[in-house]
Amino acid sequence: MTSAGLSLSDYLLIPCACTWLGLRSIEQMIEFIDTHTRDARIDSERTGIVMTFYTTRRSGPEVVRHEAKKLFHGRVLRTVIRERTELDYSQADHKSVFEYAPRSDGAENYTALAKELLRRLVG
Repeated sequence: MTSAGLSLSDYLLIPCACTWLGLRSIEQMIEFIDTHTRDARIDSERTGIVMTFYTTRRSGPEVVRHEAKKLFHGRVLRTVIRERTELDYSQADHKSVFEYAPRSDGAENYTALAKELLRRLVG
């Protein structure tokens, strides 16, 4: 399934939780992608990793983000999705964060992510 999905994709956006376990699983996924680039249309320039569940209340997420930047270089997006309650509540209410809390930090983060992706893809 993964190979088939990669072969039909033009861009790959990989969410990575700012935890060590999240980082290790992304390492495995990137390794798989890099070994299957002949079959896929996606190269490293067309792969983006977005760090999620980011918080400054603990030092761990920033350390994980720094390590991800070292491991994946330009693939890690500058935008981070911060850990916010409105993201959880919007999911529970079956709404997007833009419907649930359009002026929230979560909506701001996803807007910034969309803008960054557009800059990367369009030029």
